[in-house]
Amino acid sequence: MLDIEKDDYENMGYEFNYANNRLGKSKIISKEKINEIDTAKSNSDTMYVKCVACKIYMDYEAGPTGVVDGSWVCPECGISVKEHSAYTQLERENEEFLTRSDLTEDDMPEGCGACGGPWPNCTSSCKMFDD
Repeated sequence: MLDIEKDDYENMGYEFNYANNRLGKSKIISKEKINEIDTAKSNSDTMYVKCVACKIYMDYEAGPTGVVDGSWVCPECGISVKEHSAYTQLERENEEFLTRSDLTEDDMPEGCGACGGPWPNCTSSCKMFDD
């Protein structure tokens, strides 16, 4: 499990590779790496998509509402990836992490023990996740 402090979230981003019509798993990238990438390549959550075929980061284009309706477009080959797809991939990865069978109580986030839910499969019964 990654040992990431709360303040570290402001100093990191996510990179996805796009190849063969598929978005790969996310990779956490450091503030130093982010500083090397053109700001036009990132959405507001510091997410980047790299076209594997062209070996470059795609340009980010915001959508009309500015709420997860943008896309990344490769300036070389023109292929595009919907912003929603990157968030869906992150959601899948988070779900996979939470349902891993090797999680122990040491992996439980602070505050989760209080509700008594069936951790780590407790998000549907937890008041913290209740909309």
